[in-house]
Amino acid sequence: MAIITTPLTATRIQKAKPTTRAYYLFDGQGLCLQVKPNANKYWHCRYKRPQTGIATTISLGRYPQLSLADARKAHQKILALLKDGIDPKEQKRAAELRNKQTDESRFRVVAEQWFKSQKEGKVTEKHATQIWTSLENHVLPAVGEIPVTELKAPELITALRPLEAWGSLETLRRVIQRVNNVMEYAINLGLMDSNPLYRVSRVFAPPEVVNMPSIEPKRLGELVRRIESTNLAPLTRYMIWWQLLTLVRPGEASGARWSEIDEKEKLWIIPAGRMKKRRIHKVPLSPEMLWILEQLKPVTGNSPFLFPGRCRNSQPMNSETVNKALRRMGFTGELVSHGFRALGCTAMIDAGFPSDTVDAVLAHVEGKKHLRPYNRDAYLAQRVELMNWWGRRVSGAMKDVAMKNTMCADIS
Repeated sequence: MAIITTPLTATRIQKAKPTTRAYYLFDGQGLCLQVKPNANKYWHCRYKRPQTGIATTISLGRYPQLSLADARKAHQKILALLKDGIDPKEQKRAAELRNKQTDESRFRVVAEQWFKSQKEGKVTEKHATQIWTSLENHVLPAVGEIPVTELKAPELITALRPLEAWGSLETLRRVIQRVNNVMEYAINLGLMDSNPLYRVSRVFAPPEVVNMPSIEPKRLGELVRRIESTNLAPLTRYMIWWQLLTLVRPGEASGARWSEIDEKEKLWIIPAGRMKKRRIHKVPLSPEMLWILEQLKPVTGNSPFLFPGRCRNSQPMNSETVNKALRRMGFTGELVSHGFRALGCTAMIDAGFPSDTVDAVLAHVEGKKHLRPYNRDAYLAQRVELMNWWGRRVSGAMKDVAMKNTMCADIS
């Protein structure tokens, strides 16, 4: 004879008291309420798995958060699945897996993973901060919670319209590039097969190319005279000469370390971590550069840096120091420290030096319109000759400055 189960009531459930061992109250057709010794009560459904016939139990929720009426509704759904030959436990597991995959494929999560990969030896800490800040400010608030598999171009375009309206077209270009980098990373993770955002940049006007302010080589004499005639701190003046002679970027010059100087080989070896494109760069030391090093040794030789900060010699001088000095010299709007590179480049090309050698001097790499890839030792012999020529060109422009005689005497 079949066992007849009396359906549960709300009163019976409320009056159920805990005992030293867990026990069940049955509602019928597998639905039951487990009462634990700590007085907690949980809904369960017992059933036989369609594929194997093995008895199992699936949890429905906790009472009273899940009421008797709601538990019966959930139970009816399970019975409907079993009738169709579907195992509710397997369906629940598949749903949890889909939810987990959806959560892990959210743009924000993938962007964080991509960003972590970029920070690990690929970009400087300052650049890394700029990258993440741009995504946090302009992308993540709008599309951060959307899975990369569902993110469409119109959603990103809408998110970036404010940048376009503000006229921040260069920032817009960089943000789009970073978003596409994240999407390519998602493809490499196997989350998706193609990037639906790769043409988003075509919707917006390209930014105007604005070159760093610089001067023509014919004004080199004027520059060196102003460097010597303007009232500047000695260390600031030396850093200006160093950047002008080496033609490196401002941050690379201000962060120069004594440990990077190889006087025996007459090389300044800048490690990849301090270079814009994360590649080692060797700067041949001309006699003029070596003269500056000799002047710096008694002043900053006890610091890790050639040009330590004014307050703490354990920190480098601010890379903006040269720009501030140039403004004091009267070059506002005409020349910035980064413009030294254009000045040197123009002078070298005008003098007939091969563009490949000039590119190597400037540490140019792929991605620039006029440049070819190079390795860290490319054209090293030619660069030695070129940097010596440039040193003579700069010192030659000092012919009306009293310092020229002192420098030339010390070098010889």
